[in-house]
Amino acid sequence: MRLKLLFAALLALLPVPALADVTAHYVAGPKDPLVIEVADGGNARFSIGDKFAVIRRDGVDYVLVANATGGFSIAKLADVLELISGQMKSGGIDVSVKPQLFELSAGGEESVAGYSGMVWTLAQKPSAPGKGPGDPIDVVISADPALAPVGTVFHHLIDVMNPIFRLVVGDTGNLGRLLGELTAKGTPLRVGPILALDSVSNAEIGAERFELPGTVLEPMEFLAAVSPAQSGAGMPPLP
Repeated sequence: MRLKLLFAALLALLPVPALADVTAHYVAGPKDPLVIEVADGGNARFSIGDKFAVIRRDGVDYVLVANATGGFSIAKLADVLELISGQMKSGGIDVSVKPQLFELSAGGEESVAGYSGMVWTLAQKPSAPGKGPGDPIDVVISADPALAPVGTVFHHLIDVMNPIFRLVVGDTGNLGRLLGELTAKGTPLRVGPILALDSVSNAEIGAERFELPGTVLEPMEFLAAVSPAQSGAGMPPLP
């Protein structure tokens, strides 16, 4: 009994990392910055400037796009992606075409914004004998546990987008799977020349950051509101 009490006392003295809010700011080249906010309760917000956001609230993903009235058009992300997928299929995309295959290779280490990570190169495999791999891009991934909540957001969004990747690169293409494997390794610190971590904060995030600033629309209403000219052709391009 005394031994059990001693172990209990020792465990009570061990430092246990407290859950904390995390905000990561990324520089996105000449475009609007990317900000990922994750509350200790699990709610998250992925924002590109003040024009586009995905809010994960109580386990449900919502997409928000700034509209012409100065507000946001909002819909459930899964519903919008399902509609876009159907439109792409009906628009003539042949998922039986030769798949685009990619390969992932590990490199050295790199430090970004004070965090170290491993460099991974993602490249398209040669499409014909004698041709080299196309358009390689290097991605720096950190396994630092302090950044894990941010990495979880990236990994979740890649998983959600995987059905679209399969339509774009062929039904048996492996891009979505490799991106999932990559983001499962940790948190992206840099993605080629287009995205790089700038700073991380553990300041408390107000609950209002995860509130929905408007009515949730049906997916077709959403597409018509954010881009009437493209409401029948899928989601408009990101800012």
